[in-house]
Amino acid sequence: MPERELEFQVAGENVLALAERALFWPRTRTLFVADVHFGKDATFRHALRWVPPGTTADDISRLSALVTEYGAERLVILGDTFHSEHAREEDTLRQLQQWRAQLDACVVLVKGNHDRRAAGVARTMGCDTVEEGHAMPPFFLHHHPLDEPAEGYALCGHVHPVVVTRGMARQRLRLRCFWIQKHQCVLPAFGGFTGGHTVTPSPDDRVILVAGGGVLEAKTRARG
Repeated sequence: MPERELEFQVAGENVLALAERALFWPRTRTLFVADVHFGKDATFRHALRWVPPGTTADDISRLSALVTEYGAERLVILGDTFHSEHAREEDTLRQLQQWRAQLDACVVLVKGNHDRRAAGVARTMGCDTVEEGHAMPPFFLHHHPLDEPAEGYALCGHVHPVVVTRGMARQRLRLRCFWIQKHQCVLPAFGGFTGGHTVTPSPDDRVILVAGGGVLEAKTRARG
């Protein structure tokens, strides 16, 4: 059975990859997640498309539980906190405001491509917002992955990375993953109502798979 957390080192810092698709930095008690997409369910309902009820409430509950369990003093969302302007809808906004009021941690939001349409929600919630490239030494906070190395080590999201693995019975599984490169770590999407994009790590990359309620490092180099 895979362990629920796996420790590894980047930029000289020990961090934990969590099965809940989050990254914890123990030294500073900082919890990182990416691509929560609050309000995506409301967006789909607005478009008259059925979605499972309670997805935003479930994501809020999972985030709160992680902050409490790990004693996080700071929560950083690496872009696409909100899905669209429909995060302003009364029920969604009420849930987000209540969550923020009860959360005993500083919340930092990196601006993502979806967040531009819901910028006012962050102000309403009393969260700090920063631009891509914001320094949190030795890390730099991004939403979009970097094509080439830049200053410092980047933490980012956006692509919702998954890899295809093959089991002993030759079955194919698409698993969410932490994609760890020399210059950046791409986090899996935290939101429960999000898809995934198959990535092809290079032989020099590390891949930590999220599977069966646990995390484990890929034994062989993943291929898309």
